[in-house]
Amino acid sequence: MIDIKLRIKKIIKEKLNFGDIEIKDDVHLKETLSIDSIDFLSLVIGIEKEFNIEITDLEITITSFFSLNTLEKFIQSKGGT
Repeated sequence: MIDIKLRIKKIIKEKLNFGDIEIKDDVHLKETLSIDSIDFLSLVIGIEKEFNIEITDLEITITSFFSLNTLEKFIQSKGGT
C-alpha cells in the first residue's frame, strides 16, 4: 500500500492543482500552500474519500491539519485505509 503521506500529497497536487510543488512533511500546510477555505474543503473531501473516513467539523483543527506529519497521525487515529 502507498504511504499515507504520499497519498495526501497526491490529493493536494490533484485536487488543489499544485502540480510539481514539493511539500515537506513538517511545514504548515495552509500557510505554505496559501489555500483558501474552498481549497481546504476540497482537501477534506479528498481525504475522506481516499482513506474511507468521515471527518466531522469538530475534527477539522489546526492540530490535525497543520502538516503532513500531523495529518498522517490524524488519519491513522481515524483508522484510515
